[in-house]
Amino acid sequence: MKRSNEYFTASVIGSVILAVIVWLVIIFFDRNLLIIFGDQDNTLALAREYVLPIKFAIPFFLFNQMLAAYLRNDKNPALATGAVLAGGIFNIFGDYFFVFVCDMGAFGAGLATAIGSSISFLAMLSHFFTKKNTLRLVKPQNLLHKLKQITATGFSTFFIDVAMGILTILFNRQIMVCLGTNALSVYGVIVNISTFVQCCAYSVGQASQPIISTNFGAGKGERIRETLFLCKTQRISKHPRTSTRSKNVLLRV
Repeated sequence: MKRSNEYFTASVIGSVILAVIVWLVIIFFDRNLLIIFGDQDNTLALAREYVLPIKFAIPFFLFNQMLAAYLRNDKNPALATGAVLAGGIFNIFGDYFFVFVCDMGAFGAGLATAIGSSISFLAMLSHFFTKKNTLRLVKPQNLLHKLKQITATGFSTFFIDVAMGILTILFNRQIMVCLGTNALSVYGVIVNISTFVQCCAYSVGQASQPIISTNFGAGKGERIRETLFLCKTQRISKHPRTSTRSKNVLLRV
């Protein structure tokens, strides 16, 4: 348990460092970043108006990702799901309320996003006041080594997300140069559809992660293989070739 909390503390420290770096970059270089992303004079003012309230919620975006993973592994996946849904649903209705009812324009859309992220963060924090919680901040040994291990483990997901972001930036710039803002708005819809499909795949991976990682850490490779077999069948309780022992393995996990 102590070793687990050392990794938890290391990930918190790493997230704080990243949050501070990203926060400072966005606060002081927001205009430069938006230009790199493909903004031009006719949309730059709106984009900066949208980013303004988000600046104050930058750390919440990082911590929401980290806490959601830890809550799933700390036997509270329902809270992680509920917190993300609460923030997302508020964002949807908040966009309508702030943009159209309050007539706040792009600033209102950014405000809804910032508040939605804050709601998710506060909801996840409630886990630390429940009896299920086993996460504690402790003094980690070999902090740099643990940060290196965490980085190596998460690099693949990081690379996929960054690659998608870079690809979007390149498309944004080329569309603005060749076709203008109207075409870019159409591409924005397509990107959101692509993100939705991508997140469906993420959900499968993140749901299976606690089962696989727990057994991997315990050296139970046979449980991982049986879990993968059960996932492939897609009919755990009805599949005729699934043994009672295999079902019990998954239930124990």
